[in-house]
Amino acid sequence: MSRTYQTRQLAALMACIRSHHDGYLTVKGLMEQLDEAGSPMGLATIYRQMEKLEQQGLVHRVASDEQNGACWKYCGVDHGGACVLVKCERCGSIAHMSCDELPALYHHLQSHHGFAVNPNRTLLYGICQSCAQTGGPHGADSMP
Repeated sequence: MSRTYQTRQLAALMACIRSHHDGYLTVKGLMEQLDEAGSPMGLATIYRQMEKLEQQGLVHRVASDEQNGACWKYCGVDHGGACVLVKCERCGSIAHMSCDELPALYHHLQSHHGFAVNPNRTLLYGICQSCAQTGGPHGADSMP
Protein backbone atom coordinates (compact mmCIF):
# COMPACT_ATOMS: atom_id res chain seq x y z
CA MET A 1 0.00 0.00 0.00
CA SER A 2 1.42 3.36 -1.06
CA ARG A 3 1.22 6.34 1.26
CA THR A 4 1.73 9.98 0.49
CA TYR A 5 3.39 11.77 3.35
CA GLN A 6 2.78 15.48 3.77
CA THR A 7 6.11 17.05 4.62
CA ARG A 8 6.40 20.58 5.93
CA GLN A 9 7.69 21.67 2.49
CA LEU A 10 4.81 19.99 0.68
CA ALA A 11 2.30 21.57 3.07
CA ALA A 12 3.82 25.03 2.41
CA LEU A 13 3.79 24.43 -1.34
CA MET A 14 0.15 23.27 -1.31
CA ALA A 15 -0.87 26.30 0.79
CA CYS A 16 0.82 28.59 -1.75
CA ILE A 17 -0.88 26.91 -4.71
CA ARG A 18 -4.29 26.89 -3.04
CA SER A 19 -3.99 30.60 -2.30
CA HIS A 20 -3.74 31.18 -6.06
CA HIS A 21 -6.66 28.92 -7.02
CA ASP A 22 -8.01 31.59 -9.38
CA GLY A 23 -4.73 31.92 -11.28
CA TYR A 24 -1.59 30.06 -12.12
CA LEU A 25 2.02 30.30 -11.02
CA THR A 26 5.41 29.63 -12.56
CA VAL A 27 8.00 27.70 -10.58
CA LYS A 28 9.89 30.97 -10.12
CA GLY A 29 6.68 32.59 -8.86
CA LEU A 30 6.14 29.70 -6.45
CA MET A 31 9.70 30.07 -5.18
CA GLU A 32 9.20 33.81 -4.58
CA GLN A 33 5.85 33.27 -2.82
CA LEU A 34 7.36 30.56 -0.61
CA ASP A 35 10.31 32.83 0.28
CA GLU A 36 7.89 35.63 1.23
CA ALA A 37 5.89 33.17 3.36
CA GLY A 38 9.04 32.14 5.26
CA SER A 39 9.26 28.69 3.66
CA PRO A 40 12.15 28.96 1.20
CA MET A 41 12.51 26.08 -1.23
CA GLY A 42 14.93 25.38 -4.08
CA LEU A 43 13.88 25.19 -7.72
CA ALA A 44 14.72 21.48 -8.03
CA THR A 45 12.58 20.66 -4.99
CA ILE A 46 9.66 22.70 -6.33
CA TYR A 47 9.87 21.01 -9.74
CA ARG A 48 10.02 17.56 -8.11
CA GLN A 49 7.05 18.28 -5.83
CA MET A 50 4.99 19.81 -8.66
CA GLU A 51 5.58 16.74 -10.83
CA LYS A 52 4.35 14.52 -7.98
CA LEU A 53 1.27 16.71 -7.49
CA GLU A 54 0.58 16.59 -11.23
CA GLN A 55 0.79 12.78 -11.21
CA GLN A 56 -1.72 12.79 -8.33
CA GLY A 57 -4.08 15.01 -10.35
CA LEU A 58 -3.89 17.88 -7.84
CA VAL A 59 -2.35 20.42 -10.24
CA HIS A 60 -2.31 20.99 -13.99
CA ARG A 61 0.77 21.99 -15.93
CA VAL A 62 -0.04 24.85 -18.30
CA ALA A 63 2.10 26.12 -21.14
CA SER A 64 1.59 29.87 -21.05
CA ASP A 65 1.87 32.21 -24.00
CA GLU A 66 2.98 35.00 -21.66
CA GLN A 67 5.50 33.08 -19.52
CA ASN A 68 8.66 31.14 -20.31
CA GLY A 69 8.36 27.59 -19.10
CA ALA A 70 5.52 25.78 -17.42
CA CYS A 71 2.92 27.32 -15.18
CA TRP A 72 0.88 25.43 -12.62
CA LYS A 73 -2.83 25.61 -11.86
CA TYR A 74 -4.44 24.17 -8.74
CA CYS A 75 -7.04 21.47 -9.41
CA GLY A 76 -7.87 20.36 -5.88
CA VAL A 77 -8.81 16.74 -6.31
CA ASP A 78 -8.32 14.05 -8.92
CA HIS A 79 -11.53 14.11 -10.94
CA GLY A 80 -10.69 10.86 -12.72
CA GLY A 81 -10.31 12.57 -16.08
CA ALA A 82 -13.53 14.57 -15.72
CA CYS A 83 -11.79 17.95 -15.68
CA VAL A 84 -10.02 20.24 -18.07
CA LEU A 85 -8.52 23.72 -18.07
CA VAL A 86 -10.10 26.37 -20.27
CA LYS A 87 -8.42 29.61 -21.36
CA CYS A 88 -10.26 32.66 -22.58
CA GLU A 89 -8.72 34.00 -25.79
CA ARG A 90 -9.99 37.46 -24.97
CA CYS A 91 -9.10 38.15 -21.33
CA GLY A 92 -6.52 35.38 -20.84
CA SER A 93 -8.14 33.90 -17.73
CA ILE A 94 -7.56 30.21 -17.08
CA ALA A 95 -10.22 28.25 -15.21
CA HIS A 96 -10.56 24.70 -14.01
CA MET A 97 -13.72 23.03 -15.27
CA SER A 98 -15.22 19.73 -14.12
CA CYS A 99 -17.55 18.01 -16.56
CA ASP A 100 -18.92 14.47 -16.46
CA GLU A 101 -19.04 14.41 -20.29
CA LEU A 102 -15.25 14.62 -20.69
CA PRO A 103 -14.43 10.94 -19.99
CA ALA A 104 -16.80 9.95 -22.83
CA LEU A 105 -15.02 12.39 -25.17
CA TYR A 106 -11.60 11.12 -24.11
CA HIS A 107 -12.78 7.51 -24.61
CA HIS A 108 -14.12 8.36 -28.08
CA LEU A 109 -10.85 10.00 -29.10
CA GLN A 110 -8.93 6.93 -27.90
CA SER A 111 -11.17 4.23 -29.37
CA HIS A 112 -12.06 5.90 -32.68
CA HIS A 113 -9.01 8.00 -33.41
CA GLY A 114 -6.20 6.29 -31.48
CA PHE A 115 -5.46 9.45 -29.50
CA ALA A 116 -5.08 9.22 -25.73
CA VAL A 117 -5.78 12.56 -24.04
CA ASN A 118 -3.86 13.49 -20.92
CA PRO A 119 -6.53 15.35 -18.90
CA ASN A 120 -3.94 16.88 -16.57
CA ARG A 121 -2.23 18.61 -19.51
CA THR A 122 -5.25 19.56 -21.62
CA LEU A 123 -6.04 23.24 -22.19
CA LEU A 124 -9.00 24.27 -24.32
CA TYR A 125 -9.15 27.74 -25.83
CA GLY A 126 -12.34 29.73 -26.31
CA ILE A 127 -14.28 32.65 -24.88
CA CYS A 128 -15.31 32.77 -21.22
CA GLN A 129 -18.89 33.52 -20.21
CA SER A 130 -18.01 37.01 -18.97
CA CYS A 131 -16.33 38.03 -22.23
CA ALA A 132 -19.08 36.42 -24.33
CA GLN A 133 -21.65 38.60 -22.55
CA THR A 134 -19.75 41.82 -23.27
CA GLY A 135 -19.80 41.34 -27.05
CA GLY A 136 -17.11 42.44 -29.46
CA PRO A 137 -14.64 40.17 -31.26
CA HIS A 138 -15.48 36.59 -30.35
CA GLY A 139 -18.10 37.93 -27.94
CA ALA A 140 -21.89 37.58 -27.80
CA ASP A 141 -22.59 39.37 -31.08
CA SER A 142 -20.15 37.18 -33.01
CA MET A 143 -20.97 33.79 -31.50
CA PRO A 144 -22.87 31.39 -33.78
